[in-house]
Amino acid sequence: MAGISDEASVGTGGHGINSLNWVLGHIAQSRDRLLVRLGVAPELGDGAFARYDMGSEAVTEIGPDVLGVDEALGLLRRQLPRLQATLTALTSDELSAAVEGSEHDLRYLILRFLMHDSFHTGQTDVLGRIVEA
Repeated sequence: MAGISDEASVGTGGHGINSLNWVLGHIAQSRDRLLVRLGVAPELGDGAFARYDMGSEAVTEIGPDVLGVDEALGLLRRQLPRLQATLTALTSDELSAAVEGSEHDLRYLILRFLMHDSFHTGQTDVLGRIVEA
């Protein structure tokens, strides 16, 4: 991601896919939501990531509600060790506990989060190559 400008991050190369910027912001949003679900303060406040909600309008230009590349990468770098510490501290009982508003336990929701995070993290590699081309 080094050297990718904010302006380049909002391009899709005409492929009809989400921009690198949207994917980075969406990963950060998802990680913040998991932190909150685990009882940990988020990096950004509630609603700060509305621009990156699933199904939101494509991020195709820089604006006041759009993260810069360095800002998004900084968020991701700060979130990861916090998530790792919080997840590794969970007990078996906590993982097996029912989650309010869900038919699943916490273990299942964390697994879904990891699959989602991995999917979009993989996209950043492909999108970074498109942007750099």
